[in-house]
Formats: sequence, C-alpha cells, structure tokens
Amino acid sequence: CMYSNEGIQILFHHIIFYFGVGYNELKYSYFIAQALLAEITNINLHFGWFLLTIKYNKTKIFKINAIILIILFFIFRVLNYINLSYVSLITFTKMYGFNNGAFFVNGLGLLQFYWFKKLVEKIKEKC
Repeated sequence: CMYSNEGIQILFHHIIFYFGVGYNELKYSYFIAQALLAEITNINLHFGWFLLTIKYNKTKIFKINAIILIILFFIFRVLNYINLSYVSLITFTKMYGFNNGAFFVNGLGLLQFYWFKKLVEKIKEKC
C-alpha cells in the first residue's frame, strides 16, 4: 500500500474508518463487523496493484489473482452490502427509527456496485 503514490491517501482513509468503527454503539457492533468483511478483498486488490506496478500484468499469477479478486469482491462487497442495505433500511428503521446510518450504508452499497463494474472493466482490459 505504501509502495504506491496513493499510499498516504489509503492509509488516511483507513485511519478515519477505524476511528468511526471505534465510536459506535453496541447495538450496531454485529453490523459493523459484517461491513468489515469487505476488507478481505484488499489483499488481492493491493497484490494486483503491486503486480501492475512491477509490470507483471501479463503473468498467470496476475490472472489468477484477478479471478480470485472478482469472486471475493462479489461475495464480500456486493452481496454483503446488499444484505447490509436491506438491514439498515428495514430492520434498523423498525427497531430504532429512521436515521442517517441507513443513507450511509446504502451509499456504500451503491459504491460497491460501481467499483465492481469498474473492476470488471479493468480486468477485461488487463487480462
């Protein structure tokens, strides 16, 4: 992560995220933990960026990593955030009343679809 030019930006993004996670109510802990499952994809994402940086994007390891990344991204980001969006809109609204968290989670859910689309386009281009 720090090897790339975007390292500081990514580091700052995650520091802010963990401050947000640290300041939560117990009733949301399960859902925050579920949202953190999305971070599983970062291993393959950063490994792919590293391979691109060192010009290994025509290798078998790059293609295998790209396939694994697409599968994990779909499961842990797209499907996971569909579930989280549903929970935030339906369950939380019934239990705790309408709140800004529903907008936040649904916004993140929409971003997951956008990033998945961009990721598929990039993989088609590079592989």
